[in-house]
Amino acid sequence: MDKNTGMESNINFVVECLKADIEKKIGRNLLTPSDFNYLSLQINMTCNEQLSSHTIMRIWGYVRSKSKPSIHSLSLLCRFLGFYSFAHYTLDLNLKKSSSSSFIPTDLLVADVLKEGDYVSLKWNPDREVTLTYLGNFMFRVIESKNSRLVAGDEFQCMSFAKGAPFVALMSSNEASSKTSYIGGKQGGLTSISIARKKGDSENIMPASDH
Repeated sequence: MDKNTGMESNINFVVECLKADIEKKIGRNLLTPSDFNYLSLQINMTCNEQLSSHTIMRIWGYVRSKSKPSIHSLSLLCRFLGFYSFAHYTLDLNLKKSSSSSFIPTDLLVADVLKEGDYVSLKWNPDREVTLTYLGNFMFRVIESKNSRLVAGDEFQCMSFAKGAPFVALMSSNEASSKTSYIGGKQGGLTSISIARKKGDSENIMPASDH
């Protein structure tokens, strides 16, 4: 199986999971035109956005179509479930399938999808690496640091991390430190973001990226 076939197979799996989660949320299987009209109305009421019943029918396979569902349509379904996007939903699903000690890569991490105790690994050039634990309320604590001015025990606030972009850490006040803010990855941005669930947590978080 080539790479494209593998990616398509994974996307199809994610879409099937998404459809199952949607049906679970609304408490019914989508089997008739009235069911699809109902979901379209619920999405409009919840997200204040339109997704036509015909588009939903195509995604569910009720109406035959040669075209694949757009990322915009899939992301709207994901927002109906409370996720930011289809990518966010996919990453969350991958974490749920992973072991609790595994780090999962992603290109974007928004802090409020994390749970307290989750781990985040960040890398940037030249040869910088930090491992963080999430404290809640957008706060992180450094637990390991390699070649960075951030040191173990430092605490900071950060809303999000994006691959290819620098991150700004607003440092927590500390009499032993004069740092008020820190910018990581000034040249070229982050090269890797990855996250792992806290050990013993049966639920998951959203991912980050390895190259």
